[in-house]
Amino acid sequence: MMTFLLMGLFGFIYRWKTLSGDEFETEESVLSRELALFTGAVAILASAIIILAGTSAPIFGHAVEIRFYDELTLPIAIIIGFLNGFSLLLKWK
Repeated sequence: MMTFLLMGLFGFIYRWKTLSGDEFETEESVLSRELALFTGAVAILASAIIILAGTSAPIFGHAVEIRFYDELTLPIAIIIGFLNGFSLLLKWK
């Protein structure tokens, strides 16, 4: 894991001068596949954090019930499903 972190950090430092903010355009539309993909990735990250917190709970206190995962990840799964279906209708920038 440290190898990939160092490779990414090296690549970022190597290209620092060429990564100016002038080249990047602002997003013209909120309805784009890029934004849908980003929102889906954030939803998956939120789900991963909830699962990590639930599985780490016995280390810090008492174990959580299965209902904990169902109640917290169901809304995120609905958002991911909606974004998955809706993003097929959107166009690439």
